[in-house]
Amino acid sequence: MIFGAIYSAMTGRSSKWPKVRDAHLAANPRCVACGQQADTVHHLRPVAVAPAMELDANNLASVCDDCHFCIGHICNWQLWNDLFWQSVQVLNRGRRGKSG
Repeated sequence: MIFGAIYSAMTGRSSKWPKVRDAHLAANPRCVACGQQADTVHHLRPVAVAPAMELDANNLASVCDDCHFCIGHICNWQLWNDLFWQSVQVLNRGRRGKSG
């Protein structure tokens, strides 16, 4: 738990976040957008906007680094995609329509 306390002190985030993130990735190892191995967990509502939702499983989505940046943050780390799930659905619909 020392790591969690240090993490919390350094980032201002919940000391529980590293365990929640790791558990989410273990249960959801694939990027929800492209299907590749997920690298991180995206907060649908950013922690800065909704800190009470930081650990809420309904606010989390496993994503690869590219999809995190391009879909989760609309290619700008200062932004967030309020239409994240709609964007994922459109992307997946387009992918299913292509013949392999």
